Amino acid sequence: AEYMGLAKPLRIGYLLNSQFFPLSIANRRAVIEAAEALRRAGHEVFEITLPSLEEMTVTYFALMTGDKLRFYKEALSGEPFLEEYHQIVGMAELPKVFRSILARLAPLLGEHRGAKMLKATGEKTAHELLSWSSKMRQLQDDFIDFWNSQRLDIIIFPGLGLPAIPHGASRELLLSLCYTFCFNLLGNPAAAIPVTRVRPGEDRYDDPIHNDRYTLKAKAAMVGTVGLPVGVQVVGRQFEDELVLNVSRQIEKIVAFNAAPDNIGLSV
Repeated sequence: AEYMGLAKPLRIGYLLNSQFFPLSIANRRAVIEAAEALRRAGHEVFEITLPSLEEMTVTYFALMTGDKLRFYKEALSGEPFLEEYHQIVGMAELPKVFRSILARLAPLLGEHRGAKMLKATGEKTAHELLSWSSKMRQLQDDFIDFWNSQRLDIIIFPGLGLPAIPHGASRELLLSLCYTFCFNLLGNPAAAIPVTRVRPGEDRYDDPIHNDRYTLKAKAAMVGTVGLPVGVQVVGRQFEDELVLNVSRQIEKIVAFNAAPDNIGLSV
């Protein structure tokens, strides 16, 4: 087999789903096709599960909003946040008393994911920030232990939970990015590469777990997506960026995304 400069085949895991934000049909297929490309290249490829993705996402937002986004506001030097960030800005600035009330009401309305985000976001005391930072370090250590226990070299991860979404829709669909937030938290190198396009019949969103506003927004965002590109992430250990790039190149070479005359449904 051809390993493109590697001395031996790699052990590569791939993640097909997270219960926190289930993948669209096309995003799931993209991971499968990338995994199959690497299997054809001679690598050992197998499915993995990562139950802590929800915990990673919540922890990321807890730390990100811990100062009510003051760090980001200072970096913007008076420039306003984009409209797409207004939901997370609202969560960050919500007074604690209202946050507590809304977090209790949300599950009664079926908004369990929203309740978790409400509880985690917002300004924190020094003690609370230290607790969340400790949680982050524990998640980082657990991920390293998982990586070592599976003897992994690379993980193929979904790029997002959905294909490209309409302008402005990310305001209500930040959780669809949970597949990328986790590596902001963990610090692993990750490359994003296109693999396929949304096919006819895949322009819908099915969520067997949730029935909340995120699900409704995801269903609406999938309308008209036929022909849009769908990618994956290639994730490596910390400081193994070159291996990430090598494997990304292998996938690109086999799937030949740019060579495929596959602009189904696109009008230009």
